[in-house]
Amino acid sequence: MSVPWRIRLSIWVQPRRHSASLSLSGILVLVLMAGYVLFFSAYSLQRHAALGSHAADLSFIDQPMWNTLHGRFLERTMDDRQVPRVAEHLEPIILIIAPIYYLWDDVRAILIIQSIALALGALPVYWIAQRALGGSHVSSADQLHPLETLMRHAGLPLIFVVAYLMFPALQAANVADFHADPFIVAPLLFAFWYATECHYGRMWFWAIIAMLVKENLPTLTFALGLFLFFFGARIAVSPESPHATRRRRRHAVALMTLSLVWYIIATWLIVTPLARQVYGTSGPVYMTHRYTWFDGSFEGLWTALSQPERLRYLLELFAPVGWLALLAPEYLLLGLPVGVANFLSDFPAQYSGQQHYTAPLVPALVVAAIYGTRRLLNGVAGCHGASTGAYGVRCRIFLLVCSVWLMGWSLGYHIERGWTPLARDFQWPRVTEHHRLLERFIAQIPPTAAVSTTPPLHPHLAHREKIYLYPTVADAEYVLLDIAGRTDAHPNDVHKVFRQLVDSGQFGIVDAADGYILLARRDTDVQGSQILPDAFYDFMRAGDGQPQFPLWVEFAPPGSDQVGLRLMGYDLVDDPVWQQTGMRLYWRVLAPLPTGTRLWPFFYDDAGGIIEDTMQRPMVATIWYPPARWKPGETITTETLPWQLGSLFHIGVAVLDGEDFRDETHRFRVYNADPAAILHHGHTWAHVGSFRRDGRYLVYVSEQAPVHHLEVRFANGIHLVGYRYQVRLNMLIVMLVWRADAGIKEDYTVFVHLVTSSGQRIAQSDAQPHWGATWPTSRWQPGEWVLDGHRLEMPAKAPRDGLHLEVGLYLWPSLQRLSVLGANGRPNSDHIKIPLSLPAP
Repeated sequence: MSVPWRIRLSIWVQPRRHSASLSLSGILVLVLMAGYVLFFSAYSLQRHAALGSHAADLSFIDQPMWNTLHGRFLERTMDDRQVPRVAEHLEPIILIIAPIYYLWDDVRAILIIQSIALALGALPVYWIAQRALGGSHVSSADQLHPLETLMRHAGLPLIFVVAYLMFPALQAANVADFHADPFIVAPLLFAFWYATECHYGRMWFWAIIAMLVKENLPTLTFALGLFLFFFGARIAVSPESPHATRRRRRHAVALMTLSLVWYIIATWLIVTPLARQVYGTSGPVYMTHRYTWFDGSFEGLWTALSQPERLRYLLELFAPVGWLALLAPEYLLLGLPVGVANFLSDFPAQYSGQQHYTAPLVPALVVAAIYGTRRLLNGVAGCHGASTGAYGVRCRIFLLVCSVWLMGWSLGYHIERGWTPLARDFQWPRVTEHHRLLERFIAQIPPTAAVSTTPPLHPHLAHREKIYLYPTVADAEYVLLDIAGRTDAHPNDVHKVFRQLVDSGQFGIVDAADGYILLARRDTDVQGSQILPDAFYDFMRAGDGQPQFPLWVEFAPPGSDQVGLRLMGYDLVDDPVWQQTGMRLYWRVLAPLPTGTRLWPFFYDDAGGIIEDTMQRPMVATIWYPPARWKPGETITTETLPWQLGSLFHIGVAVLDGEDFRDETHRFRVYNADPAAILHHGHTWAHVGSFRRDGRYLVYVSEQAPVHHLEVRFANGIHLVGYRYQVRLNMLIVMLVWRADAGIKEDYTVFVHLVTSSGQRIAQSDAQPHWGATWPTSRWQPGEWVLDGHRLEMPAKAPRDGLHLEVGLYLWPSLQRLSVLGANGRPNSDHIKIPLSLPAP
């Protein structure tokens, strides 16, 4: 006789028997899991199509899997040689996954499997929550109020499922290409669940799968064994018999023993010798490179642990489960080894919560939150037995409060850090015509040919024996580049190797368009040219694109009155997660430009010091398409490489005829400019915007901090007309505003001294006027206002009361100071005093 489907579903999804109506919660669990799989599979595939996946770590794992199926056991290409993947990590789980390529020979298959594997963990979360919250406090569910029954057996368990699936660290692992680590999440949860049911055979099945995920992760199954040995009685539905206790501890000891033995074998007897051979390290690569900061001292440990980024990591861990995990700290033992490894690492991604490293901690955090909730209900609300009368009302109120609290934190933190449309930063990957164009180039490469390519293209071509990361070419038969995308190599090196390959005659250009270049080795049957077609440069042409921050600044070459170039505005290209910022500038070509024309956007701080410019990290577009080749009428976009610019930065733009921004004779002159642009140094560069980071986001700063106005006359027609100061940590940042009445022949040095009330000088800055670049007084034009920045490092124990600045100018090397003139025009001092009001440290 067949069993009705509702009852079958109830038996399968619900570990303990409840009323038939509760089978609806099981259906909702499956719906949530299916929704997760569909969304994150679609997101991962879309991200891959938009060239958001990379060699590290999608194809670094994908290629060994594919090579294994073709007789080359876990072999991948590194630099110019073939090496075993095991030299970096031992991940037997990928051997179990690899046969999927017999069904669908495409890297996208494992992206879908990764989503399924993470969603699968929702089932044991649901079961554990049902058991912990609804199965241990009363003898029969019939003794409960219907609302309490619903909340304990369906409502709260479902909310924990939602919290699990919405956990930002879990989703971050899902979208961070492909790694083995996420595959331990569901096995750990299943192993814990079956341990609570005393089904030790099934526990061992899932624990062994967990051990096979990665060489360092048997530490988590060891932690599970340790937990079962010491705290296993706490997860029992009813008091354990002595026989059950001995049985549980035997399995716990066996699990710890096997986990420790396998960890030693995998990490120190398999990975370490290969790492020594391939990488030359004394141990696993990640261990030798990521824990170098610790010098063994307590001070060093305290300094590292008190860093804001590491403390923020704790927020990443506990906030998504409403801090409830802290109410059951012994359950956090389940993730302790990986938690400590992440927290103490000097590799920022490991404690960012934005990569795969935190995913193995999610089971411990969710389980601890479940049992923390049980402890809260039983201990605070007193919900131990049948809930009747006033106790029943209190229990129901606590259940509702816990539900709202958990859902509120889960949803709230997901909005801040999650990866669904509910999240504030969410952006669906956009596949453009440029991305679609890739198929045209891939179709021209034989499937068995060795290829060299850039990181975002690497995963699209990795199903072959050899694939190199450009600029390594080795014996590659084809080279495929996307100059418009990420290359990871220095822009100069990318161009230099390309020119060497083509100019030497080894390779010819088979096809090129919109930033893509396909080269083929000359000894293949494919022949190519040595000249890039005009279509290659399309990725730099703005077309109908409009800047995010429109303005106009017109530049004329040195010694010319003809405007040759107009800046039309710029976009900020910001990554709020890693807080790296680049700038895309829009240029309209008005006339032919000199051969040595170089664009010079730069970022500077409140003291006028350069944070980042294009000296060491040039813009890609200008290397491949120099401004001297730009055609009048074109609108060209150029983009700076992303960089961490700090909490506040300003943007300056100059154009040079030469290489040295410090030499003002090389700078184009600004002839016309938008009122929003502020011109400096004889109209040779323009300030075009200021931004500060408000949390994770950049905000345009329309008004600067107020300037204190002065009217102090020095000899030789120099006026100090204003100043501004601020303190950041132990740094005093001072900005002076000067004006010249007439031309000045000498180059004066400005001194800014920080002095106590007793006359002791405790910090000083002596330098020629500097704002973005040095602007000597001999270059000042009559009537020009000159900004001048200084940074003074204050001693840690220096007083903050009674301080003042002493400011003046002198000639070097005579040290003769310039006089300060009184109202009668006569010298009355050689410096001025500026009182300070500094905040307490």
